[in-house]
Amino acid sequence: LDEAPEQCDHLLLNSPVLTIAEWDALTSYLGTKAVLIDCTFDIEGTDDFDAALERISAEAEEAVRSGCEHVMLSDRAVSATRAPIPMILATGAVHSHLVRQQLRTFASVNVASGECLDVHHFAVLIGCGATTVNAYVAEEAIAERHDRGLLSGLTLIEAVANYRKAVEDGLLKIMSKMGISVIASYRGGYNFEALGLSRALVAKFFPPMSSRISGLGLTGIASRVTQMHKKAFEMADVFLPVGGFFRYRRSGERHAFDGQLIHAMQHACDTGSYESWKKYSSLVDGQSPINLRDLMNFKPAGAPVSLEDVESITRIRQRLVSPGISLGALSPEA
Repeated sequence: LDEAPEQCDHLLLNSPVLTIAEWDALTSYLGTKAVLIDCTFDIEGTDDFDAALERISAEAEEAVRSGCEHVMLSDRAVSATRAPIPMILATGAVHSHLVRQQLRTFASVNVASGECLDVHHFAVLIGCGATTVNAYVAEEAIAERHDRGLLSGLTLIEAVANYRKAVEDGLLKIMSKMGISVIASYRGGYNFEALGLSRALVAKFFPPMSSRISGLGLTGIASRVTQMHKKAFEMADVFLPVGGFFRYRRSGERHAFDGQLIHAMQHACDTGSYESWKKYSSLVDGQSPINLRDLMNFKPAGAPVSLEDVESITRIRQRLVSPGISLGALSPEA
């Protein structure tokens, strides 16, 4: 219960989203109270993917036990021989390890990630335990576009501020859907599920999270990261493919609704032709699976129940409580 000046030595941040300047200033301000941990691995050396994850967790534990109050995870040390560990995995590894060692409440976990670009990535990083996130590649991309004159009418500070505001609004929207009002309640909550990750990996690095269909383990993730890294450093062409993740591209990511399907659907709706609609539905049914639901089918119904075994409407009404039913379900249309 002793009172000391150190008890008032608090740093208040208005947002979990940090700019490059704020990250550098924070690192400088914290000084010896912070430790910077390299989140890259040697693609051909002894510090391979698995060993690097163990190293990161061990360095974080040692730093906190030594009195460090802030763990700074960064993948800025990427080079031709060192590839970045997926920052979500690195954050989950450090967060879960410190929780197991009962050390997590003694330090913050701050992340500088080059792969973090959109709101979803920010949300997953914070949900896996990150205190703050600096998306330095996204900010550098904004600065590069500003230098080329593609953001006319905006200063660089305004452009970065717009990006930050968009991310913050997205985080607030995600949190509000779950009834969460403060970022501290969302942090480390794992309020999502994993798709395509092995159960063993999830159990080790993301303990509260569920992975219903299992999938890739550390070996598979390391192989993908290494392939992408080598391709990036061996490419003679500096122009990156668009990818087509958000918008359909012929040579990019496959979409459930491509141009042909959209055209067929619009034609069927405009003409009201049943034949056109059947053509559209056959195109949809003929697609190879894209989403998990594409692998599901309707379960055949059992034998019909005789009307004598169905409860009468007067008996059902005795238990019916209308205030618990939505207006739409009570409407004549329903």
